[in-house]
Amino acid sequence: MSINRTSFRCIRLSVKVIHHTITIAFLAVIADRMEQAPHGDFDSFFAANPDLMDGAILSRWYKPDCLKSDAARSRFVLPDPAWSSARDQ
Repeated sequence: MSINRTSFRCIRLSVKVIHHTITIAFLAVIADRMEQAPHGDFDSFFAANPDLMDGAILSRWYKPDCLKSDAARSRFVLPDPAWSSARDQ
């Protein structure tokens, strides 16, 4: 496989565009939901978990400023336990 300049530019762009914390956190939530109640297909999984399509779902574990930070964008940042405890009350 050869990588030309255009391909390399696309790879570099995708690394800048991905939000590591949001990606990993969503995958963790999805994996947890799949473990809790397995479903036969995407439609039944989605029907049982409509909150996964809500862009604010991660606000349960993350302060908005955290998710907007460069640190959260460039690497995975762990959830803030104090924030999620306060939100649960």
